[in-house]
Amino acid sequence: MGILLSSAAVAMPDTYEAVKRESRQDSPRFAVRMFNAASDSADLSRLTVQLSFVYDALQFVKIGKNAFQANYSVTVTLMDTASGLEQAKEEWSESVEVDSFDKGNSTTEVVSTVGEVLVGPGDYLARIDLLDKETRRSGTEEGRVTARNFVGGSLVASDIIFLNSISFLGGDTERQVMEDERSLYAYLEIYNVPLDDSVDIAFTAESIAGDLLMQDEKRVAGSGSILKQHFELPSEARDSGNFAVTIEVKHNAEQLVRKQRLRPATPAPANAFENLNDAIEKLLHVASDKEIESMLALPEGDKLDAFESFWAKFDPTPETPGNEYRDEYYRRIVLAEREFKGYRPGWKTERGLVLVKIGQPNYINRPHVRDFDPMGRERAREVWEYTMLNRRVIFEVVHDEYRILNRIDIFDLLSRDGIRL
Repeated sequence: MGILLSSAAVAMPDTYEAVKRESRQDSPRFAVRMFNAASDSADLSRLTVQLSFVYDALQFVKIGKNAFQANYSVTVTLMDTASGLEQAKEEWSESVEVDSFDKGNSTTEVVSTVGEVLVGPGDYLARIDLLDKETRRSGTEEGRVTARNFVGGSLVASDIIFLNSISFLGGDTERQVMEDERSLYAYLEIYNVPLDDSVDIAFTAESIAGDLLMQDEKRVAGSGSILKQHFELPSEARDSGNFAVTIEVKHNAEQLVRKQRLRPATPAPANAFENLNDAIEKLLHVASDKEIESMLALPEGDKLDAFESFWAKFDPTPETPGNEYRDEYYRRIVLAEREFKGYRPGWKTERGLVLVKIGQPNYINRPHVRDFDPMGRERAREVWEYTMLNRRVIFEVVHDEYRILNRIDIFDLLSRDGIRL
């Protein structure tokens, strides 16, 4: 199965809910997702577990000319919620190789690894450990997991899984990582639909802002066991890497709904800020000067409460322990600092402003411009294309720094209170 392992995005299913993360500064940070589907055994449910983390989470060592490698292992342990006794455990080891030491320090390039755990239906406590074998540093996350029962006469379905390939639907069931990111599919398994019957399926894809990206409906004949269904997502969804999918299935009087969200995958880096004051100062693109000054003037205890309250109003999923909006904001801050740092911090530059407020462009053009500044130097330009928005941002070098040339065309996007996810 070509499970989506791109550096652009990860899915956030309801099967797993994180409740506690390792807080040590030097611990490898990672994001977890789990998908639940039927297994080959009637007594067991299948949990597909994916970890995503940036290269900088691991220590790379030189293994040859222009070759650096990091080795790691993942351990997933499921425990009974009442007794705490271990019910299932899976461990696997892998390595990552890059062609430069700098790439091994990347805070934007993402590694993904996948394993499977078979367990009886029920609710579990999960512990996920990522071990860097070079430094022996480990990161840990704990959460709640629900493994569903897919056996019986009622209508049931797996979680929605995002795929880069559906080649396995033609009979090739080998699970393999697909590197091709040109296609993107939402895949669902439906169970217990008789051969002589059918189901109605409605599919909707929406942007995080609620804009409709795609809508489809179809009636499908039953298979008697597993009914495999997929929907190819439009390029607007694939390019944004941040959208939600809803699949509604109806069979006679039965009805079920599965929802899934895909969002940028890069975990919020541990070095997003040095301390709380630094984090507050970096609110420049989403808070007013007065709000920032007021927070910085508070006593330390009240300062943290004010900081958390500020971000709470942006939290798209307040029922979960994390805040995806805040994490994405600081991810962009770190990326802007790394990419555009010069005479001043990268996140304070105009390219940094656009990156943080609007997000990464779909592609960048650097047209040749036969124009010169008063010092006789040829002007350099960058054009950032945002295909979903049908917008472009034109930058031109002025006094050795890129400045926005068409600010009036994107004024509405830059002047909004928050960032565009």
